[in-house]
Amino acid sequence: MAWLELVDSWRFDLGGLDLRRLGAWPWVARAALLAALFGTVLASLYWLALSSMAEELERLQAVEGALHEEYAAKALASGRLAKVRAQSRAVEEAWAAKRLLLPAQGQVPGLLDGIIQAAQANGLSVQGIELASQRPSGSYAELPMSVALVGRYHQIGAFLSGVAELPHIVTWHDFDLRPAQTAEGLRLRIAAKTYAYLGDAE
Repeated sequence: MAWLELVDSWRFDLGGLDLRRLGAWPWVARAALLAALFGTVLASLYWLALSSMAEELERLQAVEGALHEEYAAKALASGRLAKVRAQSRAVEEAWAAKRLLLPAQGQVPGLLDGIIQAAQANGLSVQGIELASQRPSGSYAELPMSVALVGRYHQIGAFLSGVAELPHIVTWHDFDLRPAQTAEGLRLRIAAKTYAYLGDAE
């Protein structure tokens, strides 16, 4: 019986509730309204907290992705670092060896002596060697010269081969090969260039 009376006290007519007379509402209606308001406030606060936390989570996930990519790139680079350093050392050693083929400023007279000796060793008559002014070009300078020789065809070929064996680079340009007018054989007039590394000249 007491149970039924309690359930009957909870019943109320929704149509009879007036918002202007809130204090006169049955306690069950007031409790339901309070619970609804409290639930709405809690849900709003929860939604606001979750939305800001969701934004923060998305931002942190983006940062995490970027950090993973950066880590992967650095791990790949560090794995290649030893190989790159070995290649760099090999390139530096090769460059140092090639630089030795370029005469320094003080070695040009010795190079000219080598050209004259190669000509004389192959039976050629040296008519003249004229040096032009050097032409700087980046990290090196061209040292042009003009060489005039008289001799036979095979002697000229052996001379050019002999100059190729000199310890410094000499390139040949603008061949002018004609019959010699005063001697038997051919007259060769040829432009030659060697190169000086400007880093050693400083």
